[in-house]
Amino acid sequence: MALEGLRRALPQAGLEDFDDDLAAIRALKSDEELACHERAMTLTEEAIKVMVASARVGVRGGVVFGKMVGTMLSGGADMSVMVQLNISSAPRLAARLVNNQPLQKGQVILNEITAKYGGYWSQAHAPVSIGTKPSRTHQRLFDVIREGLERGQAALKPGVTVRDLAEVIRQPASNAGYGWSPIPTVKGIGLATSEHPISPPPGDAKSPYGAGDGSDLIHERMVICFQPSAWDAEARLGMHAAETYVVTRSGCRRLGRRAVELHAT
Repeated sequence: MALEGLRRALPQAGLEDFDDDLAAIRALKSDEELACHERAMTLTEEAIKVMVASARVGVRGGVVFGKMVGTMLSGGADMSVMVQLNISSAPRLAARLVNNQPLQKGQVILNEITAKYGGYWSQAHAPVSIGTKPSRTHQRLFDVIREGLERGQAALKPGVTVRDLAEVIRQPASNAGYGWSPIPTVKGIGLATSEHPISPPPGDAKSPYGAGDGSDLIHERMVICFQPSAWDAEARLGMHAAETYVVTRSGCRRLGRRAVELHAT
């Protein structure tokens, strides 16, 4: 009815698709928006601390999940926080449905942990090995992912394309002979958990996130999340991690303050 009312009131007017332009404008954050991202990351990292402290052999997965969500909400997060935990001996990606069985020694938690404050999200993935040191394969997968994060942080600055940035981040896993998981390596984050700009997947794979050709440029004041992944096809083991950054005039600044590591409980 509203659309028909506009057509009657403005019969000569046309409608233009402004979605892409609006997304590009929305990607540039004000000081107030960046402050919300900072607070959201503080809450995200508080949830990571709780996860590592509570993910012990015999504890149910739902208990870990509930403590993480409760920590974020009691710390002032918006109600719509996002916590995905895949608890398995051989997980590939974080999962929306949490395994509520007692945790077992040698399982790994792959996760996506995203607090929201004032409408703005900040995300981190912090994998955990339960009850023991990580297996050699899991540790190796994480090591190449962490190297990808470090290379990406060094390359993240105004003027680089999301395609080139994603290739830099994927290179360590590629050099080690690993594949990737089907999540975007580089994405904007703000009022949505995935927004402009988003990198296309490697090779000829189609992205479920509506990514373009990767030619979008990074600009100062964007908030960018890296999600490097690695997949060992022979062992059928996967790993992914994530960190969130704000783009500065000459480079970037990581919002998280904790050490980036494969945790063991």
